[in-house]
Amino acid sequence: MVIPITGLNVFRDACSDKVDTGIAGTGTTAPASSDTALETAVGATEASASVTTSTAAFQTSHFIGSTTATGNAFTEWGVLDASDVLLSRSVTAAINHTATDEITKITTFNLVDR
Repeated sequence: MVIPITGLNVFRDACSDKVDTGIAGTGTTAPASSDTALETAVGATEASASVTTSTAAFQTSHFIGSTTATGNAFTEWGVLDASDVLLSRSVTAAINHTATDEITKITTFNLVDR
């Protein structure tokens, strides 16, 4: 079976419509398919999904302002739906957040037919 790009775009639209919130944390454990939350959530901000229509992909943009959760070294990032169901989790090198920093975390979801 092959899912054509038009079919992947249907799945992309259905998934991107579920994105509600981005969340940052300080956990360092590697992501696992059994994760249901961040290891150590610190701050949450709204994340907006922008849809890339020609490539069967979409992106979420998670913005943390200079006055939100300052003093943390963010190492994990998540995307949640409106019911707080974890849609994705990633771990990165520490990003130190000070009162003069604004952070935008962009997560790209690529849909492929395997």
